[in-house]
Amino acid sequence: MTGYVDKTGNGHRLCASEEFAYHLRAGSHLVIAGSKHEILQEQDRYRAQFWAAFDAFVPGTPLFG
Repeated sequence: MTGYVDKTGNGHRLCASEEFAYHLRAGSHLVIAGSKHEILQEQDRYRAQFWAAFDAFVPGTPLFG
């Protein structure tokens, strides 16, 4: 598979965006199945998933613990 690298040591291959997220200090990689390129211009069901993840991650948003 071109563009995939095993960084986990357990045979799981990372795509380029997973590889990038793997090296972030604070951050993560989330796949929203069915969405396309521009998440904020997607259908409501995809945008809602993005905003739920955003609210759970960013300090100062309503759902941040």
